[in-house]
Amino acid sequence: MLGDSESGRHDLNRTVRQILLIQSVVASIVLMAFAAYFALGGLENVATGLIAAGYGSMLALIGTVISARSVRLSSDFAVTGSNMVMVPIFSGLVLKLIVMGGGIGLGLVLLGLDAIPLLVAFAVVKMGSMFTILVQPIVKN
Repeated sequence: MLGDSESGRHDLNRTVRQILLIQSVVASIVLMAFAAYFALGGLENVATGLIAAGYGSMLALIGTVISARSVRLSSDFAVTGSNMVMVPIFSGLVLKLIVMGGGIGLGLVLLGLDAIPLLVAFAVVKMGSMFTILVQPIVKN
């Protein structure tokens, strides 16, 4: 029989997989929507718009993985009874800010990606995790 920490880790892993799956589906829908928008608009830069939207979607998925890693590390500290439980959460937030901000800046400035598809895809895919939380709450009674 699984202990409380083992069961909690299993629930966390299952929840993270669900969130990543839903975000991946949302990312696919966003990419198809942008492809249709660019194709129907007769724009020549369909590929660059899709690359920007894919890049934004990828950043959103990476942010979810970073958050899951922080929560997993924090739960490991909680099991040991350490008073350093919040350190992984705060360091994960700083890491996420650096990776997300740096990733968006890298995409916009250095790679020259279109801002609208990148930012819209990022925001919509991140909102996909909210859909998961609304449909099936993480904390169950």
